Amino acid sequence: MTRDAPAASRFPEWDRAFDSTGTLHFRTGRHVSVLALLGCLVFVAAGFWMLGVERPLAAIAGVLALLFFGVVGIPVCVYLFFKPRSLTFTATASHGITRRPLIPWEAVAGAGHVTQGPQTHGVLRLTPEGMAAYEGALTGRAARVHASQKPYAGGDGVFFPPYLPASPRDIAAWVNANRQRLATG
Repeated sequence: MTRDAPAASRFPEWDRAFDSTGTLHFRTGRHVSVLALLGCLVFVAAGFWMLGVERPLAAIAGVLALLFFGVVGIPVCVYLFFKPRSLTFTATASHGITRRPLIPWEAVAGAGHVTQGPQTHGVLRLTPEGMAAYEGALTGRAARVHASQKPYAGGDGVFFPPYLPASPRDIAAWVNANRQRLATG
């Protein structure tokens, strides 16, 4: 393959999967939730150990570790193991980010990425009308999370879920290469 090949040809397996099924689906790996669960279990064990220490601060730290990592952390890790975050592109002119409203292809202006420190995050850029519709459809916690992420993603951006099995730059390149064809239907 030459360096000047179009972006769509960079991902022939994604194009084949999308063309044959009408869907391209990325799901976060379960290894992240397993590692987080193991970390929570270590902190819960340390919390139990600290309860047996004769110092009052150690007992307080033990209770806090049990509450945070045992009561909050373990259920969240188990939930994310069985319901991992995902990113789905469909041929029915919509793009979905898990637990967020669907975004029609007509509302997508493009895709890019934002680098913060050592991490690169994928960002879906929306038209002004698309952003207004997306924000209007958000409710509860999803609306608060989006509001907190908006300064980092830009005024017109929506972050992809983290820890996807493909590079955010590659996903953004695929979206940019296929957006026009999908928006026109």
